[in-house]
Order: sequence, then structure tokens, then C-alpha cells
Amino acid sequence: MDEAYLKGRLCKALHKRMPGAVVIRHEDKFNKGIPDISSTWFRTTTWAEVKLDRPGRRSKVGPLQRHFLRGLAGLLVTYQVRKDGTGVVVDDVEAGRCALALDAPFSKCHAAVAELIANRTPRGAPETPGPRLDISRPAGVY
Repeated sequence: MDEAYLKGRLCKALHKRMPGAVVIRHEDKFNKGIPDISSTWFRTTTWAEVKLDRPGRRSKVGPLQRHFLRGLAGLLVTYQVRKDGTGVVVDDVEAGRCALALDAPFSKCHAAVAELIANRTPRGAPETPGPRLDISRPAGVY
């Protein structure tokens, strides 16, 4: 199990919890510091940086990543593998506080993180999502 697997599972949980949301994994070896995932639902975008901590291998968040997370009001999602089980800690970097701490199997952790992100949508949002965004290229554009 690695970060890429966890990112994929989190994206699936986000799609399940927020039907119609635009969820994008940003993976580019040339642009440093940009958070791993953005999810836009009801015109509200949440950015998340995903990390994996294992016994003896603690993940690191660089200053550039912290800068972007702070500026984008993003979340630092740290999945943890410990001798006594698994869990997740979600830090709201801009607010400087822990938004979620859960000791549970990763499947429950993904659902809890997706719920946290969904709840960042303003309360006045309509109950049903609008039409899916069509991002196909217009004819004649190369």
C-alpha cells in the first residue's frame, strides 16, 4: 500500500459522497508544492495533500507544500499505519488545527475524510448537484 493507492481510494470516496463533484488528482513532477487532490462541489473547492506515515517512515511536508496549503485553505490528510492498527489525521493548515483524528480501517477513514470535505460546502448549497461539467475540447481546438 502506498500514497498513490490511498489517493485513488480517497477520490472514489469523494465521488461516492459528493455526486457530481469535480475531483482531480494533480500529479506532476515539474510543479512542486501543489496539493494532490482538488474537489469542487457546489462552487466550493477543497484542496488536499495526502501523506502516508508508516512505522519508522514518517512523511514530510515541505515549506512549499505548507505555503500552498495555507494559501488555498487546504487540508493535510495523513494516513497512518501503526503496530496497533490504522487511522487518519486531517489538519486544517490555514486554521492551524486538527479537523479530524480517527483510528479505524482505511475504508472508514476515506469515508470520514470525504464527509469532512463535503461538509466544507456552504450550508446554503442546493440539495441536488447541477449537471456534470463537460470538459471536452470544442470542435476545431487542438
